[in-house]
Amino acid sequence: MATNKTPTTLGNLEFSEIKQSLTDYLRNQSVFSGYNFEGSAVQSVIDLLAYNTFYYAYYANMINAEAFLDSAQKEDSLISLCKPLGYTVPSSTAAKARITVNGVIATDSIIPEGTPFYSTNSQGIQYTFFNLEKVGVDGDGNTDEFDIYESKSFVGSFDAFPTFDFDVQKIVIAAENFDLSTLKVTITEDDVDYVWTKVNNVGYVSQTDERIYFVERTNNGFIIAFGSKNSLGKDIDPTTTSKILIRYITTNGSDGNSLSTFTLNGFAGNYSVVTVSQSSGGRNKPDPSTIRFVAPKWFASQERAVTINDYKALLIEAGFFEDETQFNVFGGQSISPPKYGRVFVTSNIQPSNTTITEFINFLKERSVITVLPEYVISNQLNVNVDFKFKLSNNTLNRSSILTAVKSKFNSNFAKTQEYNVTFSASDFITFIQEDLNNALIISPDDFEIYVTQELESNKEYTFNLNNELYLPISTYIDITEPFDCSVSGIPSGSKGVLKIYATSLLSKGSKLDLQLWSRNETTGAETKLSGDFGYFIASTGVINIKSGIIDNTANLIVNFAKKNVTIGLNNLVTLSSNNITLL
Repeated sequence: MATNKTPTTLGNLEFSEIKQSLTDYLRNQSVFSGYNFEGSAVQSVIDLLAYNTFYYAYYANMINAEAFLDSAQKEDSLISLCKPLGYTVPSSTAAKARITVNGVIATDSIIPEGTPFYSTNSQGIQYTFFNLEKVGVDGDGNTDEFDIYESKSFVGSFDAFPTFDFDVQKIVIAAENFDLSTLKVTITEDDVDYVWTKVNNVGYVSQTDERIYFVERTNNGFIIAFGSKNSLGKDIDPTTTSKILIRYITTNGSDGNSLSTFTLNGFAGNYSVVTVSQSSGGRNKPDPSTIRFVAPKWFASQERAVTINDYKALLIEAGFFEDETQFNVFGGQSISPPKYGRVFVTSNIQPSNTTITEFINFLKERSVITVLPEYVISNQLNVNVDFKFKLSNNTLNRSSILTAVKSKFNSNFAKTQEYNVTFSASDFITFIQEDLNNALIISPDDFEIYVTQELESNKEYTFNLNNELYLPISTYIDITEPFDCSVSGIPSGSKGVLKIYATSLLSKGSKLDLQLWSRNETTGAETKLSGDFGYFIASTGVINIKSGIIDNTANLIVNFAKKNVTIGLNNLVTLSSNNITLL
């Protein structure tokens, strides 16, 4: 009689492990005592069973992963998971340019909506732009400024009435890479055209008969949903409706950016197209990581901007930025001196004035009433981490260890133009010691973290470094290299040097005067000059440098007091190391 023994390694899910588990199970049965499994035909049966088990284990794992927002990879899974959160996953966003047309002779003194404008990039690829609304032309053939949108196709008069499902009040549109922001729905009721309003949540509705619609994404297009059985909005009545016109565009996304020369064909007159702002804002559909970042924050905010993450999620969802690496948001309470009631937005690429106005107005509508959003330009900061170390064992290869340390720093800690950069000397030491088997003798005291920045003439600078500056009590500390100085009182043969100075720990938290000294290039003798050259707050890392001091350029060099720093706000940081020394 066979002895039944169950496998004891059910948690092993690799093919080879499953196969071995099945073999061990059969080998423990008395009927197979002494049987050579490896060299028999039954091995093929075991392979088949192992493959079947492995296949279904993988399939179950994949299905399970697609059921959660954090692990889903397929676009249709992400779209489905975001629906309960009230978040509509965007598709592509069209690049937009602002132009005027001068000297054109147009029928009925308008340029009709959907008129094509053409532009060619540096590789010779032509892109087509369309105006979404008709544009008026004055008596001289000139227009006001208007926007044109890059598009692979302009769908301006698709009549959905013949295929509209009146029972469920929905229409399905199959379109790849469509720009949802260009969607317009016009419905003709009793020979009157009405433009319906797209809304994102039911909280908008104030009357049961409002002309509103909702949009749902699909993996190959979108669904437009109108009034429903629970009276959200107005139903479309087939007895009074004669047309359901849908307008939208499909786009090439980011490929349409940075175009600045446009042409227009098919009109009379000696006309020209003048570019007010080049095309920008074109974005491809978001990747899974961006969807996973935005969707929960969108759900938490319900399209209201309260926290920093709310502002970030709203700006990404609206298509102003692709992901959080392109911009930063911070509150006025974080800067020094604080500006309460303000929230600041900064970006790594300077948007056009039109775009800035658009997203600031967009945020104003969603901010709490006491908070005012504002755009600020980023400071390009170079942060350097220099350090020295010894070897714990002199038999180690010095050259290879030094090369390894530099490589590990560049691979794991160096940054190129990022916001909210953190560097911790203690974390780096832990990492490098574990990776190199404690080959180094190194401590946080062996690190120097400092900012270098080139300063231009006739500009005022304010840096909010948000970290304590290195400033021993009653010690003058240079924060610039010697520079050509425009201030009267600098003797011939001397250069200017900016210094910081504090007489007590308490004064480090106060607003102190920035000092300007002249330094003789031959003797090194220094003289303090009188005047208002700016200010600093050592405890928070605020430095203000007045304009009219620097004659050409100057190099700012500011050391941090701590060996663990986080640099945020509007500082766009490049983190690197100029000097890694093996003693």
